[in-house]
Amino acid sequence: GYAVSKVVGILLPAYVVWILVSLKLLTFTREVIVIVTSVLFLVSLLILLRYLSSFLEILRMKWRIFLIHESVFLLAFIVFLLFRAYNPDIFWSESSMDFSFLNVLMRAETLPPPDPWISGFPLNYYYFGHYIVAMLTRLTGIPPHITYNLAFAFFPALVFVEVFSVLY
Repeated sequence: GYAVSKVVGILLPAYVVWILVSLKLLTFTREVIVIVTSVLFLVSLLILLRYLSSFLEILRMKWRIFLIHESVFLLAFIVFLLFRAYNPDIFWSESSMDFSFLNVLMRAETLPPPDPWISGFPLNYYYFGHYIVAMLTRLTGIPPHITYNLAFAFFPALVFVEVFSVLY
């Protein structure tokens, strides 16, 4: 369950923001992302405080397992980051399309975003993975060409730690 918390920690705020923006209740801005993330943080903090003694007991008993999972994630992230560092160009395969999706999501304030290839039409196929990267890009303020390459290390590292967790 611990490894799943990493994925839920990314998906939950991303999904809440996506729903609110898709329903045209809010716009896709950094402020909205910060507010949603802060509200979810406060809810998590309240839950933590409610079960603090249980959490501390689990942490005391299982700290090695948590440390192993964090080490596996960090090692996988570094390996994939080094792999990407040898060829960071956004040129080959579908990279141009992926990067255009990320850039159009960075400019969009509503969802679905406009299609970068067909003017006047919305992006009407799967873009949620690109949206997650765009949300993290807006949240951190890191330029898109850097977060695009970081995503090539982040998502495989998440998959790696999830598989490790299941096998463990």
